[in-house]
Amino acid sequence: MRICCIFALMKKISAIISALLLVFLFQSCDNEVSTIGEWEDITAVYGLLNQNDSISYIKITKAFLGEGNALTFAQVTDSSEYDIRLEVSVEEYNEGQYVKTIDFDTTTVYNKEEGIFYSGAQQVYKAVTKNMLDDGNTYKLVIHNPETGKTITGETSLVDGSMVINKPIINNAARPTINIQDNEYPKEVQVTTTKNGRRYGVYATFHYEEVFVGNTTPVQKSIVWRSFPVRKSSGIEGGDETLNFDFITHSFWDWLIESVPYEDLDTEDSVEERYAGQLVFTFEVAEDQFNTYMEVNEPTTSIVQDRPEFTNIENGIGLFSARYSKERAFFLSEVSSNMLWNDFYELKFINPVNK
Repeated sequence: MRICCIFALMKKISAIISALLLVFLFQSCDNEVSTIGEWEDITAVYGLLNQNDSISYIKITKAFLGEGNALTFAQVTDSSEYDIRLEVSVEEYNEGQYVKTIDFDTTTVYNKEEGIFYSGAQQVYKAVTKNMLDDGNTYKLVIHNPETGKTITGETSLVDGSMVINKPIINNAARPTINIQDNEYPKEVQVTTTKNGRRYGVYATFHYEEVFVGNTTPVQKSIVWRSFPVRKSSGIEGGDETLNFDFITHSFWDWLIESVPYEDLDTEDSVEERYAGQLVFTFEVAEDQFNTYMEVNEPTTSIVQDRPEFTNIENGIGLFSARYSKERAFFLSEVSSNMLWNDFYELKFINPVNK
């Protein structure tokens, strides 16, 4: 899963801290008011299972409380991270019957973006799950704190991996191509829903190579197109509903023209030539509980900003759910490639035959 997504949940901890501060502020009868109450161990969890992932990650943090500015505390790693190793595992069940346990251990990753909470290095729990997850089974997260004796749990089904991509179609098994001309006609993108999937999205990644002046070694590049709509299925049984993500073909070329050249003109002038690679459509599906979590946290245009909290974690807060992804890759058709090679768009793409 994407680690950068984990920290949306940590914003909820600040809300809990604020509520605690207000309670203890107005309950005091002494002349000397204390704004700090007794600290409570509140565990925040965020984990998504995907049977395609070779490694699964679970982020576990805690609420914090103390004298001073909460925003300052948020920048300190020890405020949110446990200073002990928790016992973390995921139990697998088939129709209620225990199958096996997957144990998680601590690891440090270094790609957390800057924000309200500490950035850079962070502790997460991970386990190798390649070929270990069965989309017909259910999974129970079990977290045990050996210091307090507290146990936190969560449960999820997996999104069924039999999702069918209907369009774009595979026109050649050895080298599938896609024809995208610069006009106002729609290009069809369609899937059939799958079991336990509720929210569906798609994005496209265009891969290409660049050769700079004075250097014959190509540099691998890619850009991501995220202008597709999000669709939601009417149920979670799957297999009987189609969802469309069609786009106007002209918009694809607008995206290339905007995204391929470097904003730095000196860098762009250094690019001698480019070679087109594959256009990969990635379809993503969120399990029902994950969809609910995202719905609750979506931006609102209402003047009423208070929204219900969603958690499926017992004895804590957070989310333990599942997601699934599937790809379909194409090369641009000869007609579409010629539009690049003729350099009508001044993107410096050339025919690889002329390398």
